[in-house]
Amino acid sequence: MPSITRSILTFAAAALLLSTPAPADHIKVFLLGGQSNMVGTGANTSGLPVALQSPQADVLFYYSSSLTTLRPGSGQNFGPEVTFGRTIADAFPSDNFGLIKYAVSGSAIHEVWDPDPALGTVYNSFRAKVTDGLAALTSAGHTYEIVGMLWTQGERD
Repeated sequence: MPSITRSILTFAAAALLLSTPAPADHIKVFLLGGQSNMVGTGANTSGLPVALQSPQADVLFYYSSSLTTLRPGSGQNFGPEVTFGRTIADAFPSDNFGLIKYAVSGSAIHEVWDPDPALGTVYNSFRAKVTDGLAALTSAGHTYEIVGMLWTQGERD
């Protein structure tokens, strides 16, 4: 076989292998909601343990309209999701996890988190964020199940 033909075939085979999508994972999703303590105020990662300063490739995170790997500052500041994601992934290493977070500082739980559509402006936004996060997982080729929710309260209520 001429070397040019062999080179073309080798290139085509390499391109096919590299373009094959990664197998989809089944993601166990935790929803994260709450007030200021869920929003978090951490921006300086130097005080975190080394294992939490880098992206956590084994935990997906949806916060600011994009699906990424969990890391401090994935959204803006970071909150309890960083340690929770690491803890749950380490406790169950054969499972795949994703976190979808929506939190608003100073949001009164008895008012704007009310599930009544006429009252719950923040609750409605939370539901929309969850829908968008689940759609992002599906678009990335994953299947999912919602396995839990974490709520972190602020000091407002």
